[in-house]
Parts: sequence; structure tokens; C-alpha cells
Amino acid sequence: MRQRVKIYIAVLLFSGFCLHGFAIEPPVFEKKIIRDSLDNLIINIEKTGFLHISDNPEGKRGVKLHQEETPDRPMKFKNSGKHSFTYYNQRLKKDIPFYFIVDGVAPKTAWKSELPAFIRDDTIYGGENFEISFSSQDEYSGVKNIYYSVNGLEYQKYKAPLILESEDYYEIAFFAVDNVGNIEKSNKINIIVDHASPETQLVIIGDQHENVLSPRTEIKLEASARTGVKDIFYSINDQPAKAYSQKISVSHLSEGYHTITYFAIDKIKNKEQEKSFRFFIDKTPPIIIQEITGNRFVAGGKEYSSGRSQLRVTAVDNKAGVKEIYYSINDEQYELYKRPVFLSGHSGEVNIRTYALDKVNNKSEGRTYFSEETHIPYIDLNAPEIDFKIEGPQMFLRNTLFINDKSKINLIGVDRESGLNRIVYRINQGEERIFEEPFSIKKPGHHNINYTAFDNVDNANNDNFSLYVDVQGPEINHNFSIISYDEYVKAGNNYEIYPPHVKLYLSAVDEKTGANEIFYSINEQPEQLYTKPVKKFEAGQVNNISIRATDMLGNESFEEVSFYVTDSH
Repeated sequence: MRQRVKIYIAVLLFSGFCLHGFAIEPPVFEKKIIRDSLDNLIINIEKTGFLHISDNPEGKRGVKLHQEETPDRPMKFKNSGKHSFTYYNQRLKKDIPFYFIVDGVAPKTAWKSELPAFIRDDTIYGGENFEISFSSQDEYSGVKNIYYSVNGLEYQKYKAPLILESEDYYEIAFFAVDNVGNIEKSNKINIIVDHASPETQLVIIGDQHENVLSPRTEIKLEASARTGVKDIFYSINDQPAKAYSQKISVSHLSEGYHTITYFAIDKIKNKEQEKSFRFFIDKTPPIIIQEITGNRFVAGGKEYSSGRSQLRVTAVDNKAGVKEIYYSINDEQYELYKRPVFLSGHSGEVNIRTYALDKVNNKSEGRTYFSEETHIPYIDLNAPEIDFKIEGPQMFLRNTLFINDKSKINLIGVDRESGLNRIVYRINQGEERIFEEPFSIKKPGHHNINYTAFDNVDNANNDNFSLYVDVQGPEINHNFSIISYDEYVKAGNNYEIYPPHVKLYLSAVDEKTGANEIFYSINEQPEQLYTKPVKKFEAGQVNNISIRATDMLGNESFEEVSFYVTDSH
């Protein structure tokens, strides 16, 4: 397992990060002459030297060679790279080189992080447990060690990646030294470790009343983070999360409650804790009720106009509430409705238009005609009466209504005013359908039927009921009055053998509604109702018994029993 060096710094943060600005001088290293693993002689460029000649490989008892003019002046080197001394070999008639390397080039060290990092204004930003590592390269003698200093503390030898755990500002200096003592110029990086998660604000654009939105509303998500926001994600109604790129339209959502969850991730992968906003989409405009009051008065069989007929307009809204009502008489300019309006200044046919706005600006419209030849409109505010009826097999047991796949469900609606218009229904979460005739449900299991009846002015009444569709017949069991004592083989089939006085007992168990009746047939004879043990089977042959059982809903199950009856005891 790779080692890591964890760095902890205790700092009190009051506003932003603490900037240290420490500095420390790097240590001093000896300039060297070495032989590397490939037996290369490598000389630090700052070293001076003399040539010696010896009669042994170890160089013992060597004698210094010198120039005639300056015998004590050492050699100095100006350029790094491969160099050589040569002498002329008389026997071989050629120069023989002696190679060595002069190294005046310091290593070059770089840092890296496997974790997300963000650089701004020469400062590196990292998240929790931010980890950095160093690597160095040297052209000639090779890297000996890398050293680093954190916030001006003493240089340490680099052995493993550094983990910056505390949220703080770090100033890290680092350099490398090669094997002949060349020291790299100290590098410096500034790192801010930021644990703060982004912050996202949800902004409603358009129609809103508390947590009620209209289908024209849009949702805007705005996030901020110290290191900059990388992504914002959101999900509506537990759908897979999406990357946020533009304002979110809610027009595609159905009327009702919905929940949006959202969070942001910054450029160093700090993640915001999920937030949520529960809202209601209101697509239903207010219902307008228009009424002409005081219009006519009948006395002594003679009709009189009161002269004080008034237009009364009221509106009701299912969720957000009514905001404003407007009216227009005979195509005049719309006016805000505040109180009942007198119609005494209008004669003949009166054309009244109205509309209402709810608090999320859903708009509804209404229209009424009134003339001397027509009666005051009757206002129907009563919804139809509704009920349901099961036609066919049914049973109510343990607070559950049981039917089978042949049972018919009949939805009933009665309206005594404007009349029934339609009934719509939905099975479980399925598609809404118009009820036309009694229907059955083929799929077994629990089902919920939600149904709504509308009259001719769209007053609605809603109800629901649950039932269980049982299509499984009973489980059939059979037992003999005696244990079989042998087997009879015929045409490759094995049959248990019983004596002539054997009796067959039949039973049935049903999980949902209970068993009802059991029928049986012996050797393809007419079917009989089982009421007592079956006996008197045909001796000396195989007897085939066909069994049929029904439950309380008429569901059936079948079983075949075959056995051999001997002709002697």
C-alpha cells in the first residue's frame, strides 16, 4: 500500500483564508565526483581537478600530471556534457579516449494531483483530502532526493504524496538535488484547500402564489462557489438527474404536486447537499358562476320587469384562489368586477362576457345571453350522484371485494339537473377511459378504480373503490382409505394397486374466497357432485377419475387420478 503524508494545520478562519507568506532557505549540499551504476565518471561542474597517473587500477601511489607553465593550476570545466582525455597509442597508431561527464544541470521537479484541481491567479484550489505528489528528472547524474517545505517550515525529504486535510492556505516550496550536488532553484506553489460546498438558489420566474405554479412558470437554478461552479443537476419526481443548462419549463407536468431536487458541484468536486422544492401545478382556471337576479316579477298572471335586474358574478378556484373577475356588457370594454352590476340601462338582448383569473393567472371565460324572450338561466352547481355495481360473481370477505375475470363492473351516474354527460375511469395508474358499457378486468390481483362523473355543465363527482380479481381455482387434494401395496404396469405406465373395497376421499382448498363444490367422473361417466367418499370402482382394471373443483366465484381447477383395482381382496 502506497504511503501518504498527512498534513494537519489548525487555523481559526474568520474571513476567507489565512495567507502565510513564509520563506525558508534550502539546505546546502556538497558538490561531488561520483561513478554511477554504469561506471560513468560524473564530475560536478563546480569541482576543479588534477590528473594523476598510477600503475594500479585503484589509483594508489598516483603521480600528478601538470602543465609545464602552471603546474599547480587545477582544471576547470565550463560546459556540461560528455568530455574526454586522449593519448596517442604508438602501437595502435590512434588516439585512445578516456571519457567522463561534467554535470552542471540541476534536476527539474514537477507536481501533480490525481484529484480535481482548479487554478486561478497562480493559486491551486483543491477539495477535501487534497493530495499532491512530486516527480523529478535529471539529465546526467540522476535525481538523489526531492525536498519540500510547507508554510515556511524546515525542508523535509519527500517520500510519499502529501495529503492536505485542513481547510487552509498552503505555501509549498520544493526542489530536487542530483547525485553530484546540483540543486534545483526552489519552486513554489500556493494551494487553497476548500471544503465549502456550492450554494444553489431556486428562482421562480413567472406565475407563482406561494408554492402553486402555473404551466407557464419557469424554474431557474443559480449556484455559486468559491472555486466556480462546474455543474448543476436536478431531478423532477425522482426521475434520473439531468445537467441544468437553461430555465426549466413546467408546462409538461400534470396538474398536481411535484418535487424538484437539485444540487451543484464545484470545479474541485465539492458537492452540495441535495435541496428540494415541492410545488403544485395548477392548470385549472376558476369556475365562473353568472346569475341575473331581480330580473322578472310575476303577479296576477302578468309579468313585470323589476327594473333592478343585476348581474352577479362569482368564481371559485380549486387551488391558488381567485385573483380577479372581469366583465363586459354588449361588447363594451372589460371592467374589473367589484360588486353586482345593474342592467337597467340595457334593453332587449344583453350579451354578457366574463372571465376570471386565479392567483397564478389561469384564465377562464363565461358568456350569458339575456333577452325579453328568454328565462333567467338556471345555475346548476350540483354534481352527479355516482355509484358502482358488480354484475356476476362477487364476494365481500375480510374487508375486500372479490370478483373474477368474468365479472362485469358497471359505473352508475345520475344527474337530476343538467343531466349526465359522461363517466371517465382509470384502473390503477392506467390510461383514463370513457365508460361506455360494463367491463371486466382480466389481470389477477388488487386493483383500484377511480371514476369521475360529469354533468352537462361539467360539474364533477369523483370516487374510487378497490377490489381483488381472483382467477385461480381451488387446490384439489385426494386420499385413499388404504395404502397401496403394489404397482400395476400397463403400456409403460405404473399404477398404484388398491383392493375392491377402497374409498377415495376428495377435498379442495381455496386461498382467497374458499372452495365451493367438487365434482367427479369415473371412467368418463357423467359428472357427479361429490358429497361422500367415492367407492365401488371397476375391479380388475385401471380406473380413471376426473375431478373438478370450484371456488365461491366459480373459478375452476382440474385433476386426474388413475389407479388399478384388483378383482380380489
